[in-house]
Amino acid sequence: MPYFINKKKERIRYKSIKGKGPSIIFIHGLNSDMSGQKALSLERFARKNKLRFIRFECRGHGKSDGKFEDFTISDWKKDLIDIIDNIAKGPQILVGSSMGGWLMFLAAKARPKRIAGLIGLAAAPDYIDGFYKKTPFKEKTRNEEKRNY
Repeated sequence: MPYFINKKKERIRYKSIKGKGPSIIFIHGLNSDMSGQKALSLERFARKNKLRFIRFECRGHGKSDGKFEDFTISDWKKDLIDIIDNIAKGPQILVGSSMGGWLMFLAAKARPKRIAGLIGLAAAPDYIDGFYKKTPFKEKTRNEEKRNY
C-alpha cells in the first residue's frame, strides 16, 4: 500500500481507488486504523458504485509512522488535510468514525470549498471534553501552549 510523505518526512499510509466523484474519504477513530469493518464496507460500496474512495491511517495508528502517544488531534487534523490537499481530487465527502468525526469537522472548517458533505458514524466531536476536565492544570497549560488548530 502506498504512503504519503509529509513535510516532516513521516509516512501516512493510505489506499485509494479510482472512480467518479465526489470522492469519499474515510477517517478512522482513536487508536483504530483503516482496516476496520466500517472502512472496508465503505470501500466495497464505493467500488460497487464506481466512486473515488480513500482510506488512510493517521500518524501513530496502523502502519503509518510514529507512536500513538507522540501525536495530538492537531497532528491528525494535519494528516487529513495532507490527504485532502495532496491525494484527493475534486470535492470530498468526509466520513468520520468516532474521533474521525471530530477530524472531519476540523477539516471542513479548514477546507470548506473542498468538502461536499459530512457523514458521522458514532461521531465524537466532543469526546475529549471528559478527558480534559480530568486533566491536571499543569498538563492543561502544557497542552494549551502546544495547541495549533
